[in-house]
Amino acid sequence: MQLTWEKLALERLRLLREWRHYARYVVEAVKRIAPSARVYLIGSVAEGTYTALSDVDILVILPGRHSSRDLIEASIRIWDEAFRLGLPWDYPINLIVVDENRAKLFLRATRRLEQLY
Repeated sequence: MQLTWEKLALERLRLLREWRHYARYVVEAVKRIAPSARVYLIGSVAEGTYTALSDVDILVILPGRHSSRDLIEASIRIWDEAFRLGLPWDYPINLIVVDENRAKLFLRATRRLEQLY
């Protein structure tokens, strides 16, 4: 069977429509790694405007102020835990881990968000 752009696009759209199923792995990972964090769905999936080229943007806000290094380390730990819990390595998630100060930029630029945790 030859893969065509249309078949790939349809499969990607199917996966994006199931974002809640896959986002739960990230939410559970955040609960284990940073239980006081807040988790939001932002971007085109939250707005209902996603396409086959989209990904699922998940914003994780850690309380307080953190260095860039701390945020990167938290992101790696969340990814590792989400994969351990069963998130497929190739699912199109864009994980954005920020502190409360950096979160202001994302929250101002976001047209619609949905709190996941």
